Amino acid sequence: LDRFVVPTGPRGTDWIELAGDQCTLYYTSEDTSVRRYNLCTRTPLPEFAIDLTPPYCYALRLRPNSELMVACQDAVHRLSPQGVNLQTYTREAIGELDAGGLFALNLDPDDTSFWTAGLHSGKVYRVDIESGTVLASFSTGSGGVSGLAVYDELGDGRLFADGFDPPAAPEPVFATGPSSHLFKAHSRCERQFAPRKATMWRMRAAR
Repeated sequence: LDRFVVPTGPRGTDWIELAGDQCTLYYTSEDTSVRRYNLCTRTPLPEFAIDLTPPYCYALRLRPNSELMVACQDAVHRLSPQGVNLQTYTREAIGELDAGGLFALNLDPDDTSFWTAGLHSGKVYRVDIESGTVLASFSTGSGGVSGLAVYDELGDGRLFADGFDPPAAPEPVFATGPSSHLFKAHSRCERQFAPRKATMWRMRAAR
C-alpha cells in the first residue's frame, strides 16, 4: 500500500510498533534509542528515548496505557508515554546468563507481566512488570529464541479503530402480514410522481 524511508542508526530498522493514533510509528535501529516517525505527515519525529542499555535494543511493545516496553541485549526497559525510563529489568536479574542477551519481547494478556527470551540460550521468561519478579521460565532447547508470540497478547486497544475490522452485517428485516397493498400504493406513487418528458424552450429577452 505504501512505503516509508525512515531515519536509522548504523544497523537499519528492526522491530516496529504502531501507536493508536495510526500515525506514530515507534521503531528500534539496533542501537540504544527508540525512534519515531509520523506516517501521516511522512516526517521524522524527535527520538522517543535515548541512552538505553547498550549495546543494542530490539523488540518493543506498546501497553494499553501507552507505556512502551523495549528489550535491549542486556536489559528490558519500561518507558513512560513521554519516553522517561520508569524501570529497568537487567538481564542478570531476569536470570539470563548467556552474553548474547535478550531479543524478543511480548505482553501477557493479564497486562501485569511481559515475556522475553534469550537470543542464544533458548530460555523464556515471564516477568512481573511492577516488581520485576520472574513468574515463570522454561527452556525451548538449543537454537535460541529470536521471536515469540503470546496467545491473546495485549496491545493498544485503539489500533484497529478506523476501518480495519469489517463492519457488522445488518440484522435481517422480516415483513409480517399481507403486504400486497403496500406494493400497489408504491407503484401508484411512482406513476404519479415519475419525471415526464417536457419540451424545453429557449427565449430571447426583449430589448
